[in-house]
Amino acid sequence: MKPAINTPLKWSEDKLQASFFTWFHNTFPHLRGLLFAVPNGGLRGGLEGKVLKATGLWSGVADMIFLWKGKSYFLELKRPDGKNDQSPEQVAWEILVKHHGFEYTLYNDLKELKLYILNIIVDSDVMLNTPNKQLDIFKDGDKKKVINRR
Repeated sequence: MKPAINTPLKWSEDKLQASFFTWFHNTFPHLRGLLFAVPNGGLRGGLEGKVLKATGLWSGVADMIFLWKGKSYFLELKRPDGKNDQSPEQVAWEILVKHHGFEYTLYNDLKELKLYILNIIVDSDVMLNTPNKQLDIFKDGDKKKVINRR
């Protein structure tokens, strides 16, 4: 994956994910709960790991899920510096969900991720929280990318 253009390269995946979640949470308060994290990583003790696996933990699942208008969008986030790739489990899970018709995307750039979500929401002709105010964070060319999709 190439390094991000619009996101500080020193950011971690967690920082990218937290920044994106905070933006979404504050920009679309009426959509809270439709974007959520899948806490699939991290270190866990033996018993906790066994319990999580027994209750449905699956290696390779995307970092975040966005539910919108009857569809599920799986978002996998990577470090902005472009130095980490998907694990074999993540690649296998991506292939599985795409085979079954779901959308799976891979991002390491905060601005591109925001544009992706805005395009999904604007395409559905749903009034944004403050009409077109969210688009003010983008330069004119990027605004046109979102608005022209309507």
